Amino acid sequence: MRVNILQHASDEGPGAILTWAQQHHHEVFIYHPNDFGQFPTADETDMLVVLGSPASPNDDEIWIKQERALIKACLEQHIPYLGICFGGQQLAKVLGGEVKDAPVKEVGWAPVTLQQPLPGMPKQVEVLHWHQQQFTISGGRVVVFQ
Repeated sequence: MRVNILQHASDEGPGAILTWAQQHHHEVFIYHPNDFGQFPTADETDMLVVLGSPASPNDDEIWIKQERALIKACLEQHIPYLGICFGGQQLAKVLGGEVKDAPVKEVGWAPVTLQQPLPGMPKQVEVLHWHQQQFTISGGRVVVFQ
């Protein structure tokens, strides 16, 4: 399987996602769209992972719009998608949601608990949160933990 990862900050890499992909012998390609404007196509993607970014999906940068077009194409082809932070916000925008400033900025370490079991994943893990935006998804539900 070819896993294409969009990384937006040089110091925020794929971490455990890369480890998982390597353990399962998947091909991994990492793109830096905000620096180089390069993207894979949906046809050369078996799984798309979009990582966090200091940018907002509301910013008027061409690469942000191009990235959403890729996400939309992957969804239309039923290609698995994982959006982390900015990647979740981008997905919300593709699905017609809204991204806006959160009432409270969230910064610090806190547990994240799986709502349903996933093979090879711990039930709970302590992670660094650094969020200042939230998004709505279908039905107007607000998601703060992206």
